[in-house]
Amino acid sequence: MSTSAHEHRAHGHDYRLPTLPDAVDIFDTTLRDGSQQEGLSLTVDDKLRVAEQLDHLGVTYIEGGWPGANPKDEAFFARAPAELHLSTATLVAFGSTRRAGVSAAKDPVLDQLVRSQAPVACIVAKSWDRHVEDALRTSLEEGVAMVGDLRQTLLGGALTPASRERLQGWMVGCKTGLTQLRAGLPSDWRVGDKTGNDGHTTTNDIAVAWTPRGPIVIVCYITEAGGSSSDARQAAIADVGRIVAQGFRPAEARHG
Repeated sequence: MSTSAHEHRAHGHDYRLPTLPDAVDIFDTTLRDGSQQEGLSLTVDDKLRVAEQLDHLGVTYIEGGWPGANPKDEAFFARAPAELHLSTATLVAFGSTRRAGVSAAKDPVLDQLVRSQAPVACIVAKSWDRHVEDALRTSLEEGVAMVGDLRQTLLGGALTPASRERLQGWMVGCKTGLTQLRAGLPSDWRVGDKTGNDGHTTTNDIAVAWTPRGPIVIVCYITEAGGSSSDARQAAIADVGRIVAQGFRPAEARHG
C-alpha cells in the first residue's frame, strides 16, 4: 500500500469557471432593507456610522434610505453632506415613480429625492397588475402613465441634456441585470436597467435599450413563482429579452 501523500493536480479536475468580470460593484441596502426587521431600530447617528464602515469596506453604492419617508431618513440626508465623508462609496437615495394622479413636477416624493442632495437615486416602479391595482390602488392606465413619466425623464425633455446623459449612464453602468433582460437582448444593443426582488419569490427588471439602427425600446417585467429558484426566474426574464429582440428585429431592418 502506498504511503505517499495525496496530491492534487490542476489537470486532474474540471475547473470550467465562467468568464469573470474585472470587478464587482456592490449596491448595499443595509440602511434601508437591511434595517427593516423586528427589534432593530437604527438612530440617525447609527446610520451615519454604519455608512462610514461600509465605505471603509469598499462598497460602491450605499442606499441611505428613503428621503421624506420618515423623520430619521429625512434627518440622515440632511446631516450627510456635512457629516458623512465617503472616500470610495457613493450615497444613494431610494424612491419611487410619481404617485397616481400627480405630475412628476409636483410629486412630493420625487421632490424629496431632489432635496436630499444625494448624487444617485434608486427609483422603483410597479409593473404587475396586482401591484398596481391592489397596492397602488389605481388603474393599469395610470400605472402605465407613471412609468411613462420615467420614460420622459430618461429620454424626453424632463431633464437637461447633461442630467439625462448622467441618468442614462447610471442605468447602463448598473450590472445587477446581466443575467436577466440583458442576457436575452442582443449584445450590440446599448442597455440600461434596474432590477429588483422581494428576497423570496418575486423578481423584476425594467430596462431601456438603444438598438443600433431602430427604435428605443423600454421593457418592464415582473415574475412571481413560489416554487422556482432565483436562477429560474432570472432565466425567464432573459427569455423575455429574447422575445422582445425577435419582435424588434424587423424594425431594425427597416431602419438599416
